[in-house]
Amino acid sequence: MTMRQARKVKWMVGIAMFGTALSTSALAREAEQVGGPQAAADQSAGEIVVTARKREETLMSVPVVVSAISGAQLVERGIANLDGIARAVPQLLIAASGNSTQGGTVAIRGVSGPDILSLADQAVAFNIDGIQVARSTVRRMSETDLAQVEVLRGPQALFYGKNSPGGIITLRSRDPGDHVEMGGSVGYEINAREIRGEAYVSGPVSDTIGVRLAGIVSTMDGWMKDATPASNPFKSENSRNPQSTDYALRGTVKWEPSPDFDATVKLNYGRLDSAGIAGTTSYIACNPAGRRALAGLPCSAGDRNTVTQTGNITVTPYAHPRSDREPFADQKQFLGSLNLAGNLSDTLRLSSITGYYSSRLDHCGNVLGDPNVGITACQMLKVKEFSQEVRLSSDFDGMLNFVLGGFYGTGDISSFSASYLLNSAMPNAATGFASYFIRQKGWSRSAYGQLVFKPIEQIEIDIGGRYSEESKRLPDVFYSTSPANILNAPLIVKTLKRKFDDFSPEVTASWRPDRNKTLFASYKEGFLSGGFNVPTAAIVCASAARCPENSYEQQTIRGVETGIKIQSPDGRFRGTLSAYSYKTQGMQLSTFIGVVNITQNAGTARLKGLEGELNYRTPIDGLDVRATAAYNKADYVSYGTAPCWPGQTIVQRCTVNGSGVTTQDLSGQRLPRAPRWNLSGGFSYDVPLSSVMTAVLASDVRWSSDFFTDLSNDTRGRQPSYTLLDASLTLKPTAAWDFAFIGRNLTNTYYYTLSIADPFSGSGTGTSAGVLGDRLASVSRGRELMFRLSYRFQ
Repeated sequence: MTMRQARKVKWMVGIAMFGTALSTSALAREAEQVGGPQAAADQSAGEIVVTARKREETLMSVPVVVSAISGAQLVERGIANLDGIARAVPQLLIAASGNSTQGGTVAIRGVSGPDILSLADQAVAFNIDGIQVARSTVRRMSETDLAQVEVLRGPQALFYGKNSPGGIITLRSRDPGDHVEMGGSVGYEINAREIRGEAYVSGPVSDTIGVRLAGIVSTMDGWMKDATPASNPFKSENSRNPQSTDYALRGTVKWEPSPDFDATVKLNYGRLDSAGIAGTTSYIACNPAGRRALAGLPCSAGDRNTVTQTGNITVTPYAHPRSDREPFADQKQFLGSLNLAGNLSDTLRLSSITGYYSSRLDHCGNVLGDPNVGITACQMLKVKEFSQEVRLSSDFDGMLNFVLGGFYGTGDISSFSASYLLNSAMPNAATGFASYFIRQKGWSRSAYGQLVFKPIEQIEIDIGGRYSEESKRLPDVFYSTSPANILNAPLIVKTLKRKFDDFSPEVTASWRPDRNKTLFASYKEGFLSGGFNVPTAAIVCASAARCPENSYEQQTIRGVETGIKIQSPDGRFRGTLSAYSYKTQGMQLSTFIGVVNITQNAGTARLKGLEGELNYRTPIDGLDVRATAAYNKADYVSYGTAPCWPGQTIVQRCTVNGSGVTTQDLSGQRLPRAPRWNLSGGFSYDVPLSSVMTAVLASDVRWSSDFFTDLSNDTRGRQPSYTLLDASLTLKPTAAWDFAFIGRNLTNTYYYTLSIADPFSGSGTGTSAGVLGDRLASVSRGRELMFRLSYRFQ
């Protein structure tokens, strides 16, 4: 059975499941209130409720820079995934990353962390129903049946488990309500030939227990076209990419035996079957005299490429799991959470959050292919994480309250990777082989506390901090150059072990003279623990306690934020203006040097900026407008050991040190993925067309200035400024039915946030006669045109 046939069979099964739910309930997509009873009450009063500090507060009153988007707004604006949410939040970048097992890049204000290294946490974490996972892959399981998304910018050390120096993306899925609800939607996107279906059913099963089941399934042929010449032995049998089948399922059980106690269990399962992790990878810059340019092959970001699929796999380091020998990437994920909360008294509340996350990724494919050379690369990556957090909070009538808590987590990551170097003259034989097996185990623990002091009703002063310890070790590392014996050469005899610790204080003062204004100022710190790079054959630690060359240090950040929030007395206008200044030390950035993935510390950097958001409910009934603007000056203060790009010359400030390593000084230059400007604006217009028909028209436009996309600041890997335009029209003939036409990226702009150097091109780096190499990038999805039919019953 071919990959295409397998996807069609799975889709038919998905349709059958979807149809069963439809026959039971008349399905629809839900557009409901943000959260529970308190949230509903506040929404009806024109307020938005957030949980940025792990307690319910209005968006206007919380002294935190946070953007919130409700589940209803996601539906209205046609936002189907977190990559789309990034277009609605200032200074947030989320994008897929080919050749990255992390599942994508995520950056806030230019803080992005090691987005390629599979052993590391990312600097911006995802918090799903209270469970924190610092891996972009987990976002696939959180893109359905959402109640609200909140994006907290800046370091978050106090309330969210492990530290997150860049920010937190929190996602709250919907809970069961007090009545039966069923619904769903089915849509078709034209350009990628994507079919997407969602469904949910929810309701009480007793006076104290409610359940909810929600799922999503999608399949696509892809929006990229393979332009590899037919004469190339690595040419794919598939003409379009990325091809995939993706589905996720979430089950929720909530038990409320009394007003003083509740327990919620959420179980998430997700699976992705695709035609390889390089499904969106394309050449974006080539040497004019190089092999690709002379062969007339595409070399720019667009919908045509010669990288995505490069033919069937001819040789593998182990038995190929598919008889058709097509390139593939299969991932299975599970996320479980148990939230317990109860009142110990009228003034004390104790809560517990237990989480477990596991992921297994298997992928194999010819991830590079040009007229002369190809690489077959395979990997099996397993991730297991457990976490437990306990929190005690008070609600006294006096001036002083507190929050105390502790966190403990464990992690176990194992990775087997192998690669063959292939030559077009011998497509069925390997000219080189290398494999690694790595296992990393570790734990993290922390204790935190906060004192909340309110001398008068209008003023609040919060003082707190978190002390963290993290330990990581590599008990097993093997390297081999022989496919016959992949575990024949241990790189490490004595276990490598590193321990990191940090204390991150946080002080916030806020003044709220009335319910329509809030002024605040904060001092915050955060950190991201260090870790290990994937060893190379040149690094053999036979007796040392650790290999300094093979590890990187922790990253810290500290600085201040201040802001003002204001709304009109009638709630029609709401605006936020904030400013920040942070200094980060040892920023962790990852890239490929040759075929080796490394993460290194990038010295000192300074981030300064301004952000503004406004929302206005106009006097025209049903018309709302919104706008955001952000300026971010994120530059290296000192970074004298940055890697050079292939072919960078002495004139271009690349030098060779005494050990033969090429470096450059990027002090004073911009951080990668840190555009100076982000501007956006949009509107929603809900207008009745007749006594029974209502239409909702929504549109948003976002403009970003240019930014670098790799650790070396290669100018040919700089993403130019770009504009994205989205629009949607929804027709509602009844309260139950709606039909939507959704257009995303109508300007058909192809952009990228991460680029890497082709390891087989470029020469003379650090000399006066350098020859530029080629660059690859994970290209964004182009224009999307989707039709969606929804129905709901409640």
